[in-house]
Amino acid sequence: MGQDFAIYNLDQHQVIHPGRFHDGGRLREFGSSSCGVLLALAALLAYGNEYGGIRSGHEIIGTWAGDRIAIIGDYADLSRYSEDLASFTDISEHILQALCEDDTLRTRLLRDREVEPPHPQPLPLRDASGSARSGQRFGPRQRGGVINPQGEGDR
Repeated sequence: MGQDFAIYNLDQHQVIHPGRFHDGGRLREFGSSSCGVLLALAALLAYGNEYGGIRSGHEIIGTWAGDRIAIIGDYADLSRYSEDLASFTDISEHILQALCEDDTLRTRLLRDREVEPPHPQPLPLRDASGSARSGQRFGPRQRGGVINPQGEGDR
């Protein structure tokens, strides 16, 4: 028996699960993956992806930059978190879709897997406080420590 982990964004109330990337749920299993959930985490944290980064125009890339991120196991003492982790939105399919826009990554991500690139439903947008919002980008961009919800100055 072992403990399964997931990666949580405590600010945006989002989560990604290793199993959605065909990685094992144990820390040592997904921690040694060359093209899985840790690649997804890197893409979510990437600031300045436009130059030499992942070839994807998906607006989810970089939306976790500057946020509080935690890798939390099934058996963790959750008393230190005020958030209800079970209510977090799973964005695994959304980031997988963004990674699959890059031809090289799509080949690696889908190799030996009998799956099609995902086509997830749109996510509800949230502001920095976690409140639902509409009509704006996927999530706030951060530049110089300042939340920039319109994405201005990203380049």
